[in-house]
Amino acid sequence: MKARPKDVFTTGEVAKICRVAPRTASKWCDAGRIGAFRIPGSKDRRIPREALLHFMESSGFPLHWLNAVTGPSILVYGEGYAKMASALEDTLRDKVLVVYAKDAFEAGMQAAYAKPTWMVVDWTDPKAEAMVGRVRATHPNVLVCIVAAQCPNNVRHALKVKWPMVIDEPVTIEAFINKLVDASKRHGDDLHDAIEGTTP
Repeated sequence: MKARPKDVFTTGEVAKICRVAPRTASKWCDAGRIGAFRIPGSKDRRIPREALLHFMESSGFPLHWLNAVTGPSILVYGEGYAKMASALEDTLRDKVLVVYAKDAFEAGMQAAYAKPTWMVVDWTDPKAEAMVGRVRATHPNVLVCIVAAQCPNNVRHALKVKWPMVIDEPVTIEAFINKLVDASKRHGDDLHDAIEGTTP
């Protein structure tokens, strides 16, 4: 079942959501830009969800960034997959955090940031398999969707044996999301709860 949204955030979580340094989030609190309260007997502060939403909306931060902490996420990997990531983000906005990495270095950075539920990987990239191994070493529960439409038949067959989801033919974004929902249901993660109802 879909997790209940968080009601209160730390300054570190606010920094992560707004993609800034923790000190910047603390300065926002010091300046009164975000309504925060201190825990009795501690210097730590907490930010209520409504106060964070008000700050993000008034400051121009995309509200769907909140999913970096509170919901499932998808990491899209592949030099030619920027448009795919953008289309997924547009379709799943406010439901799922979508991040993009064009190379292995960015994939590591984005995985550390988003803690992805699923990775969508272009298997024609020669570094794809090594990148997946590195990400799964630190995020062992991430599920992997392999996009292998351009791979030889024998490679696609071997991939289907190993990975939970393999796309071996060109599909529309809507069809891809539907396949991802089905795979999420089979594997019992919470991505399908967030996604369902967002496709046409």
